[in-house]
Amino acid sequence: MSTVAKNFRIDSELDSQVNKLLDTIEEAKRLEADPKTKHYTDMNEMWADLDK
Repeated sequence: MSTVAKNFRIDSELDSQVNKLLDTIEEAKRLEADPKTKHYTDMNEMWADLDK
């Protein structure tokens, strides 16, 4: 594989990962702004909910 092809593949994979990260950040912002989203201040409560 040529250096150009390798670099393009790495750049494409990096772009994909960056896009996933940005999508995740946007989703977190939407969830944080949604008053219906449950928020936790106690880790034990969160783990108890996850075990349900």
